[in-house]
Amino acid sequence: MTKKNDTEKIFGPAIGRIIHDIRNSLNTIIGFSSILQIDETINDEIKSYLKKIFHSGMAIEQLLSNIDYYMIDKIDIDEVDFEVNAATENYVTTQIDIINDKQIEVEYLTEDRITLKFSLDIFNKILNNLFQFSLKGMKTLGQKYVQIFFKKENNNFIIVYSDASAPVFIENDYFNFEEIMKYRRGLGVMFIERYVKLYNGKIEYKYGKKWKSAVSNLTSKIKNNHGFIIQIPLSKN
Repeated sequence: MTKKNDTEKIFGPAIGRIIHDIRNSLNTIIGFSSILQIDETINDEIKSYLKKIFHSGMAIEQLLSNIDYYMIDKIDIDEVDFEVNAATENYVTTQIDIINDKQIEVEYLTEDRITLKFSLDIFNKILNNLFQFSLKGMKTLGQKYVQIFFKKENNNFIIVYSDASAPVFIENDYFNFEEIMKYRRGLGVMFIERYVKLYNGKIEYKYGKKWKSAVSNLTSKIKNNHGFIIQIPLSKN
């Protein structure tokens, strides 16, 4: 469990006040850029700029929300029943402008229909932070794709996530804070770990032979050489 003094070491003792002050201005940016996009008197070029402003504002809001969750000692989890692939497709739809702009291909590798009783908010936050990790790693690539595989096994929900970017060479099975800062792939890996641990789950990042060995036991469809494996117990189901 993350303690208050741990979060203050990472974000600073004033982070709560900073988040509040940023949101005051951010709500105006998001609100007006959203409203102006539907103004018929504005031409398409200006609307495209407004859309970029809106998406940038939402990206900042997502970061602030992640920090909020990271700092809270006890989180009230609102669980609902949902179908995993449908929820993933809904998330991808929210990112469709970025996906089209960056020419990213998203591959769903799960054939079976999987229904979970889980926090949809946390599920979306996990996907979003994985996707942001990919965006930072695929900036200069020609071929850009993401692969997502889901599986239910032995009362565990398993997420296998990989992309076309180069592996990050870490010492152990997951990132420590120094490695997060060194490799500049964003704070998302820290947030994902927090969400997985809320469910007493396990997350690993592997590359090379260790990755291929771990993934081969789950699916033969992954073609990349690194990625995340998340296992979340479903004892409540």
